[in-house]
Amino acid sequence: MVTQTAVQTTFSTLGQRLLRINAFFSGLSGLALTVAASPIAAYMGIPSPLALAAAGIGLMGFAIFLYSLASRPVSRSELITIAILDIVWVAGSALLGVAGWIPFTTAGKWAVALTAEIVFWFAVAEFYAAWRINRWRA
Repeated sequence: MVTQTAVQTTFSTLGQRLLRINAFFSGLSGLALTVAASPIAAYMGIPSPLALAAAGIGLMGFAIFLYSLASRPVSRSELITIAILDIVWVAGSALLGVAGWIPFTTAGKWAVALTAEIVFWFAVAEFYAAWRINRWRA
């Protein structure tokens, strides 16, 4: 006779790993935008390197927040919140791409689209990790 035991998880080690990877990507992107704001702005067609530097500083702060969050068990609501923030980033990127507020070069449009694509998949993975929390396993 086989006995099954149910184990319920209330936190996610997958979520912790995802947040660490997201923190690394955000931190590296933020560092690049801060340190090389002028050449990146010229490459992308962004008129103000200061805007890129500010975005870079914000990304580094977000990375620190994500890493500190991932240093302990991550709850479902925390993962969903981060996934929603990632989706907001994707939506903002799409809005910038279609609104024409910034005269992006072709390379700039591709850079924004590629970054949004990466962030979108972070959100998908974070939603999945959140979904897995509190599921009964045999």
